[in-house]
Amino acid sequence: GYFISGCIVYPVQQTTDFFIVRTNQQGDTLWTKVIGGNANDGGRGIQTANNGFFLGGNTFSYGAGSSDVYILKLDTVGEIQWQQTFGGQNYENGNSIMETGDGGYIICGFETSFGNGNGNIY
Repeated sequence: GYFISGCIVYPVQQTTDFFIVRTNQQGDTLWTKVIGGNANDGGRGIQTANNGFFLGGNTFSYGAGSSDVYILKLDTVGEIQWQQTFGGQNYENGNSIMETGDGGYIICGFETSFGNGNGNIY
């Protein structure tokens, strides 16, 4: 099957949340999940893992700054096993997540808190 990640937009509240769809091999929906807080949150990368998957993106709801990199580990039915934010006081965003050769994960994005403030690779 497939995992599909993106954002769901709430026009009235003017916010977004992670939107995840799990399908079977024929593309039929097995389940959907919406994950997020009271501000803008959204997924941009997804990577399968043993007994679930990792989702990467950014969050305005949680973390240290205006926007932080946001990683979630979900099980096979979409329940959060753990979540982590990374970033400083300004804007950080995670765009892509991949498994590393040693079984860990790496997320790539950009930051404006630590470098020259103009949007550096993070």
